[in-house]
Amino acid sequence: MPSRASYRHSFGCRSYFVAVRCFGKLKKGEKIDKLLHGGYSTLSLGYAGLWECVYSLIGKKLTEKEGKELGLEIMQKLNDYCAKWKKAENIDYSLYGTPLESTTYKFAKCLQKRFGIIKGVTDKNYITNSYHVHVTENIDAFSKLKL
Repeated sequence: MPSRASYRHSFGCRSYFVAVRCFGKLKKGEKIDKLLHGGYSTLSLGYAGLWECVYSLIGKKLTEKEGKELGLEIMQKLNDYCAKWKKAENIDYSLYGTPLESTTYKFAKCLQKRFGIIKGVTDKNYITNSYHVHVTENIDAFSKLKL
């Protein structure tokens, strides 16, 4: 389950900002807790490196039939978890293909340290954003859209 430390930190906070009071229909100083459940806020599950994940598991690319199928299966599983958590907690969870250009290097270095250099997976100093096709893949924009 994703870390919700900052989200839980919001419980008990009071509404002193006009936007929170206006959109949340709260009085000045009223606790914002009721805005954290029931569709008033969203907690996102961000992900990156689907390309590398699929390639490391089955040696196929997202642009290949088997790779695409596994990628979709992984995405469905992540989405299923969001639905499960939403039902259990009455908090809206969403799956978010994270654009984390500044973090791809950090993630790659962590993977290299943990697993070593694996060709096609950790042999570069970055990982691929969310569900994107790897930048070295020879594919045109229209073919990407069909994936």
